[in-house]
Amino acid sequence: MVEQKLPNAGAHMLTISTTAVDLETAIAAAASTAFSLDNDSNFAEIVCLTQSIRVMSDGNTPTAANGRLLDVDVATAAPESIVFNGSQVKNIKLIRAGGANASVYVRVGSTRSL
Repeated sequence: MVEQKLPNAGAHMLTISTTAVDLETAIAAAASTAFSLDNDSNFAEIVCLTQSIRVMSDGNTPTAANGRLLDVDVATAAPESIVFNGSQVKNIKLIRAGGANASVYVRVGSTRSL
């Protein structure tokens, strides 16, 4: 994978709240600056660190009850992650699934060869 350089280190740590947000917008908010995903971005790794989130990558909007659930094991605090490979990363949307905002770690890029 060729990882896309994000604007700053803070751009990797996203806060996911009660309103569904696309990945590009969430990264820009975390970075506190303008950001655009590369047009050939087709890889994303999302690691759920603190609270449950729901994710969809088909362009639909997830809700707190619908979408792929990513959770954190409360007993061990082990994060759950998902990798999108070959998906159009610009279609990924996230929303928190629980009662508190969620923190997630993200990295994006392309699986194209150099």
